[in-house]
Amino acid sequence: MEIITSFSFADNRLSRLTFHEGITHIEQGAFYYNELSSISFPKSLKEIQELAFKNNPQLRRVEIFQGTKVSDDAFDEQVEIVW
Repeated sequence: MEIITSFSFADNRLSRLTFHEGITHIEQGAFYYNELSSISFPKSLKEIQELAFKNNPQLRRVEIFQGTKVSDDAFDEQVEIVW
């Protein structure tokens, strides 16, 4: 799987995610409204679209590799994005 499609894992009460190399795109709302507190992104990731991780109130910080395009509203406002 290279692309995680729109709203495919929305509203599933997921708490942690680890993406493996090969994932290139996370589409709109893919993980919208979950309980994520931890996410590990791969170097292969090229784009995170709007609303992809919105409404995950426990999520506070994510590390993303330089060169990944991140929509302005991909995450909630409380999330610190570290490059």
